[in-house]
Amino acid sequence: MARDPLSQDTSSELTYTPYEGLEPVQPEPSTYEGLLKSLDWKIQFCTLTVLRQVCKYHSEVYFQLIPGLLPLVIGLSDSIRSNLSKNALLLLTEMFIQPHPAQVLVAETLVPGLLQKTISEKAFIKQEAAAALQSLCRVAGNSAVLQQLGLFCWHKSGPICDNAFLYLKIAYETANAEDVFRSVAGLLNSKRKKIEAGAISTLKSLQTHPQFPTFLSSLDPLARAKADRVLLARPCASQGKDIKAFIEERKKALQENN
Repeated sequence: MARDPLSQDTSSELTYTPYEGLEPVQPEPSTYEGLLKSLDWKIQFCTLTVLRQVCKYHSEVYFQLIPGLLPLVIGLSDSIRSNLSKNALLLLTEMFIQPHPAQVLVAETLVPGLLQKTISEKAFIKQEAAAALQSLCRVAGNSAVLQQLGLFCWHKSGPICDNAFLYLKIAYETANAEDVFRSVAGLLNSKRKKIEAGAISTLKSLQTHPQFPTFLSSLDPLARAKADRVLLARPCASQGKDIKAFIEERKKALQENN
């Protein structure tokens, strides 16, 4: 008979268990889908905690289950009941703590929803979404994740754009050089100065890679021309223009005041 998560001590089960405090559990794969669909939020909460235990101690079982369960977990992370949303976000964070080959298969699916949560009005939602994205980008920053984050760098919301690039930079640390190159090449025309400057800096850091000329030659003509202009630009020239513009503005302001 399947074990009901609420058969344990409910008072302790309905508190958030830190990752270090999660104890071993015997997986019961056939039960979790039905329990996550329960109309009783306490059962859903406890099932999320059990899944966190399974993820920690039985990763092979967990990653066999998660493709089917992920839509339910994502749905609970959007719950208006903070208990459920936080516990679901903890699960999404912890599934990227220990590296596993299957992580890249689910990472792309999680990016849009987590990025939206990074601008939530609820502080704990923002915090847990940020933690989940950091874990995801450190261990599963594949080309699909980079593409997703790159698309969000053009979002109509400025904060989401900036957050997307923040996590892109984390993903760049473990992604392969060609994927990083293609990602930053697509951001050189960003209207957001931080993103443009970060993309230029990352592009220049790749110049020492032995395959860099090959990367450049693979770009379409317009993208190649932009990359060439960026690489050939002299930093001091742009700085000089900024200083001259500043001086002219100050002169004009003083004349107007007089």
